[in-house]
Order: sequence, then C-alpha cells, then structure tokens
Amino acid sequence: MKVYGFDHVGVVVNDLAAAAAFFVRLGFTAEAPMAVSGRWVDRILDLEDVQLDLIIVSAPDGSGRLELTRFRAPQAESNGERLPANVPGYRHIAYRVDDVTAVVRQANDAGYSTKGDIVDYEGTYRLVYIEGPEGLLVEFTEDLSATNEQ
Repeated sequence: MKVYGFDHVGVVVNDLAAAAAFFVRLGFTAEAPMAVSGRWVDRILDLEDVQLDLIIVSAPDGSGRLELTRFRAPQAESNGERLPANVPGYRHIAYRVDDVTAVVRQANDAGYSTKGDIVDYEGTYRLVYIEGPEGLLVEFTEDLSATNEQ
C-alpha cells in the first residue's frame, strides 16, 4: 500500500454558507456547492437516507482542502455543546501565514475574533486561533525564524 498524500478534512456544520464565508474571508477559495445523496453515501457513512450539501474550500496554494458539509437528513442527535480543547478528537486546523497580525486584522474586519491571545512561542513562531461560526477554530502560524535570521 502507498499513501500518496493528504486530501481533505471533513467538517460538519449547521450553516454551510456562514462556514464557507468565514474561510473565504480569510483568503481561502471555495468551489461550487454540491448536493449529495444516494445509496453509495448511505453505505460509506453507515447512515440511512442521507441528503447533504457540501462546499470544498482550499488554502490559496491549493493545499489543505476542507470539505464543509451540512446534513439535511438524517438529523444529528447532538445537543450542540462545544467541547473544550482537552477532549479527545479533532479540535482545530492550522495554516502557515507570513503575517499573523495581518490575519487577525483581516478576521476582525470581517467580524471574527481570536479565541485567545496572539502568542510568540520561544521567538520561533507567532500563533493565534481565530474562531469562526459554530466554534470552528483555525490556527495561524507565522515562522519567526526567517525574520530573526535577517
């Protein structure tokens, strides 16, 4: 068996348009929305009568695609509780940028805020979490070592 590379991460959301707009406002590109249903998707998800809409968003360089999905059916059995960062499972995605401060400014201008503070980690990385709709967290990292070498 050979693994060829990373393809995408699936993210289930309630408001597909708001989630896609969040990523687009942070510089991602969005593909056209798609509707998905049929026996094949029922079988792969081990659910019955699946009806969903999805939008693929990608980082500007084409890497790190996200499959944003909203299920029309079946309805999820969840209370919508946001889990804290220390609960096992996927909690955020991370992207490299050249200027964390500019990303925060762009996010703030679009109505989004940071989850915590901008932090410089040991003079090597500047890190920040931006919180989007439904508690989506995106970490942005800036490599400070290149700046320090100049």
